[in-house]
Amino acid sequence: MRLLQLLRREAAISPWFVLMIACISGISNALVLTIINAAAALTADDAYGLYLLGFVLTIGVYLGAQAYILTTTIHEVEGILHRLRLQIMNKIRDAELGPLEHLGRARIYAGIAQDMQTISDAAMPIVMMCQAAILILFTLVYMAYLSLVALGLFLVVGTITVGFYWLKTLALRQDILTSVSLEHELFECMTHLLDGFKEVKMNTARSVALQAHLDHISTAVLEMKSRVRSQTSLINIVAQTSFYILVALVGFVLPHLQAETEASGQIATAVLFLTGPITALVAWVQNYARANVAAEQIEDLMDALDQHVRPAAQRGARPLVLQGVPFRDIVFDHVVFDFVTTDGAVSFRLGPLDLTITAGETLFITGGNGSGKSTFLLLVTCLYFPTQGAVLIDGQRLSEANAEGYRDLFSTIFYDYHLFDRLYGLPEVDRQLVEALLTKLQLQDKTSIQAQRFTTLNLSSGQKRRLALLVMYLENKPICVFDEWAAEQDPEFRRYFYTTLLPELKAQGKTLLVVTHDEHYYDMAYVDHRLKLEEGRLVPYTVPQ
Repeated sequence: MRLLQLLRREAAISPWFVLMIACISGISNALVLTIINAAAALTADDAYGLYLLGFVLTIGVYLGAQAYILTTTIHEVEGILHRLRLQIMNKIRDAELGPLEHLGRARIYAGIAQDMQTISDAAMPIVMMCQAAILILFTLVYMAYLSLVALGLFLVVGTITVGFYWLKTLALRQDILTSVSLEHELFECMTHLLDGFKEVKMNTARSVALQAHLDHISTAVLEMKSRVRSQTSLINIVAQTSFYILVALVGFVLPHLQAETEASGQIATAVLFLTGPITALVAWVQNYARANVAAEQIEDLMDALDQHVRPAAQRGARPLVLQGVPFRDIVFDHVVFDFVTTDGAVSFRLGPLDLTITAGETLFITGGNGSGKSTFLLLVTCLYFPTQGAVLIDGQRLSEANAEGYRDLFSTIFYDYHLFDRLYGLPEVDRQLVEALLTKLQLQDKTSIQAQRFTTLNLSSGQKRRLALLVMYLENKPICVFDEWAAEQDPEFRRYFYTTLLPELKAQGKTLLVVTHDEHYYDMAYVDHRLKLEEGRLVPYTVPQ
């Protein structure tokens, strides 16, 4: 019932009003059968016109109600999914990096794309299922009017059929859940293939192993979905057969159970009339079951975001106060950060770190791979929060509650940065300034900005990093973070970066945090401090000979 709960909670219009229109549609549909049977039983011609008028009016009511209920439901369900997408994306936007990394992108992608598409596809079947149920109800009332014995036969056969169907559907529920879980795993594996495409192409053994894993999961999805669909088809066949049996009972048994047999033809017509909506109802229930599982997945995702990724509104701490003046310093007070595995073990520890970064200074950071350089930057920018100790700005302790204002001090180009195709968050840019920056970064013939959007991002890795630097210039923040920015530049531009661009930024009063392996630039006059990390700890730095 999670699907109905979700739709009822998020609906913008009253579900009771929609149900009323569905009842009108179902009643008018049932009246069509009643009018046709009544007209067929007439012996005088003078009443045919009246019944024909009733038939036309009933069909008109049915078509109007049907058109309204279908268009309204489609629009409403898509509106609900739109609001759910926005809720999930807002929760993600307000999330912190650490918990979001644990949650995983594949689960989020599956919820927004696959699960919501399942619910969207089920919107029409759900409406038709409700209408079929209403039609069946009123047709049964008409059958009771014709013969209580026929109604009794129908209820006996129907109860047995529904009981069989219900039990089999419950047995299939776990298979449906397993199928959804396997599809999510397949989606995650595909994400690895696309995100790690270069690494896959560069290692044949990895490529073969990944393909084998994809084959294994895809085969499991094939087998599970085929099993579910096959079982569903068998259940539907049994359900259809039961109603043919009911027609046979009306034809062969009913005349022996009641004295009057003139209504047998009308009863048989009613039973045949019910075969269509009941068969459809049986098929639509499977769509509902899949959509119900999808609704459970979406709600579980939203619960996970609420429980493990707390939005800023729920943190309730004092906001950051910078008083409209430049900051003085950032202090690491015995800061420790632990990477913790799922079983609670510490896989890597950075710290303890005690240091002060003064406004306007340039800090070079070095260390081997895995020494903690990138983690240090994530702590400085408050994308990670200390396991122990505190990061303070102007004496104010930073936390999830006030980190947003602090982060707005930074422009960052992380090693695994993402280059947006639009200048999100920036006002209309000065075209002359953009052209000057493109020339400065040797990109004037590579791309440009039109309507706050880059004309192309089809650039080399080094050129993309230069474009990210152009965005940093336009943002004009007081603190600039470079994580191995020069690693993919040619020697000439790398020298230009260290000897010209960084000194210019420092002259503008920027605070520069630069992670680099280019040790022959460490003794530049503008560099104020040099840090070296080894296995998560600060060690004395010596200028190489």
